[in-house]
Amino acid sequence: MSLTRMLRLIQTAALTLTTCVALCLPAAAQYTGTVPTSAPGLNVRLPITTDPAVLYPPQRELTLLPGDLLKISVYGVAPEYTDTERVDLDGSIRMNLGGVIHVAGMSVKEAEVAMSERFESAEIFHSAQVSIELTEAPQHFATVVGEVKGTVPILGPKRLLEVMAANGGIPATASTVLRIDRLGQAEPIIVDIGNDPARTVQANVPIFTGDVITVGRVGQYYVLGAVMRPGVGQLSGSIPVTAVEAVSAAGGLTFPAKGDQATLIRNVGGQRTVINLQLRQIQDGKLADVVLQSDDILLVPSSGLKKFLATQSSGTVVALIVAMATLLR
Repeated sequence: MSLTRMLRLIQTAALTLTTCVALCLPAAAQYTGTVPTSAPGLNVRLPITTDPAVLYPPQRELTLLPGDLLKISVYGVAPEYTDTERVDLDGSIRMNLGGVIHVAGMSVKEAEVAMSERFESAEIFHSAQVSIELTEAPQHFATVVGEVKGTVPILGPKRLLEVMAANGGIPATASTVLRIDRLGQAEPIIVDIGNDPARTVQANVPIFTGDVITVGRVGQYYVLGAVMRPGVGQLSGSIPVTAVEAVSAAGGLTFPAKGDQATLIRNVGGQRTVINLQLRQIQDGKLADVVLQSDDILLVPSSGLKKFLATQSSGTVVALIVAMATLLR
């Protein structure tokens, strides 16, 4: 779409502003004002985690927690003994034989030893071989949020791809770059399970109870105004796109472009926020670039467009820019 046609569309939209606002700014997506380019989250480009010690920590033994259901079997005695007990909120189980034993925080092997010693000290069984099977574990799970949602029980060793497969896999709308937040670990783990087989193997990291896996969304962004090729750009699942890169992909700025007065409109929590960008200073390395998100709209005004927009209110400007992006879909 040519810049001339775009300007005509703007003028038409200006004459029918009420309709435009009704269509383009529903109640859940109203204009909320401007934020600086230093605002949290705008310049986030998390690096892929490469430290093997972080990616592949030692396998953790499962520890018993309140709510766990245990099937207890005792062998080497006559008659053989079986019992099923649930771990109480105080972390204890109350066996038919052996009484109360605190097991929360123990591994299965440690609980087996504790029960065997209890049977021995109480002279119930001698040299008993205790086996515990964890049949229910409501607190042992990993959580997947974002474009994929669900929980996966973690009752033994599990890998990332297995957890994702249990939730239906990665849809086409999802990013291949996944974030894993782990209890007790300050920094998130960032992995890319993209199309490179070697990278996918490396990204298939162990997943533990309590892990939260965030799956981002891959979408589109829009570059409008004084660029060579205004239009729609695709976000990659594994490679972030910045505002400067988006302008470059659109052929760069045209001669009358006001690069230091660009506008980025972003939907944050259902509300549209305006971010003022100084593209030329970003290109010169004086300001941080902004990483684009799905449905971002980047407008680079020309001198004529700038004069027209200067006569409009901020909410009106947002409505017009969103209308322009909608026409490109």
